Amino acid sequence: MQPALVAKYGEARLPRYTSYPTAPRFSTAVSAGTYGDWLAAIAPEQKASLYLHIPFCRSMCWYCGCHTTITQRDQPILDYLDMLREEVRLVSAKTRAPISIDHVHFGGGTPTVMQPAEFRALVALLRERFEFASTTEIAVEIDPRTLEPEMATALGEAGVRRASLGVQSFDPVVQKAINRIQSEKQTMEAVSRLRQSGVGSINFDLIYGLPHQTVESCIATAEAAIRMGPERFAVFGYAHIPSFKKHQKLIDEHALAGAEGRVAQAEAIAATLVAAGLPPHRPRPFRPPGRRPGGRAGKRPTAPQFPGLHDGCLRNAHRLRRLGDRTDEGRLCAERGTAGPVRSAHSLASACNGERLPHDTGG
Repeated sequence: MQPALVAKYGEARLPRYTSYPTAPRFSTAVSAGTYGDWLAAIAPEQKASLYLHIPFCRSMCWYCGCHTTITQRDQPILDYLDMLREEVRLVSAKTRAPISIDHVHFGGGTPTVMQPAEFRALVALLRERFEFASTTEIAVEIDPRTLEPEMATALGEAGVRRASLGVQSFDPVVQKAINRIQSEKQTMEAVSRLRQSGVGSINFDLIYGLPHQTVESCIATAEAAIRMGPERFAVFGYAHIPSFKKHQKLIDEHALAGAEGRVAQAEAIAATLVAAGLPPHRPRPFRPPGRRPGGRAGKRPTAPQFPGLHDGCLRNAHRLRRLGDRTDEGRLCAERGTAGPVRSAHSLASACNGERLPHDTGG
């Protein structure tokens, strides 16, 4: 990176937007009624992607910028899944014919926090209400610390072929500082379980700029991760915005690297991955030359933060109670939006309970 750019922007605490238009442009002028019209206008021959947000985790990672809720009980998750299933029915009922689906992405939170039977049932409902092909790719974000063998089996049986695992850093000092203790053994066991269940494409998320992180620990993490054989890496920079995510106040700001240190960490990770035969593919993934995610031709879809179609984007009801009220009344859940062309054509999102920060560092 050019030194002048580092000096000018390096210390700015800004989110790294990966979906456009950005949230501040959304308004109530575009809402559920507009969404219904857009759904009805989708031609039967056009394809779409589905994003389903599961906003629950068992513990809070202090660096996280995702929309999630911490719960040790299953009932809130079950209640949410009831609303999600109803929204799937509402969305699919608005189209002229079952929409043909290219990709399905489960994000969070931790999608695998639900029980295996619940995941199987949810995917079965999607197959019932939408048109799936043999090439439809189902992907899921996973916290390796909580992936049980039964869930790995359920993922394979449901047709999941791509998984994204949160690694972030294997440095125990960094892990303690971000409240995420995750051993290399736990991560490797998750990879093995997924492979045995038929999940053929695995992505690792790495983060630089975390508290107490150094160039040396970034390289060590990247090298350890490479040995586990994932098909792809996504490298993110930690965005410290405690004014937006209150739990980030638990991170010691004095332990965060400055702009030059963050750049050095990012470049060290990139150099390590490139040296292992994993050149970068814009905007940030690294994978072997010619290798496509899932082992077949085609690009990986980005998981949209908001429901997006050719006509615009929308955001669902922010609170669970409002979300439940809408599904109980048989109304679409979108409450804010913006009209105009969007980056990803015909991406539908279900039960996105509130907005995720575009600099998604979850999983």
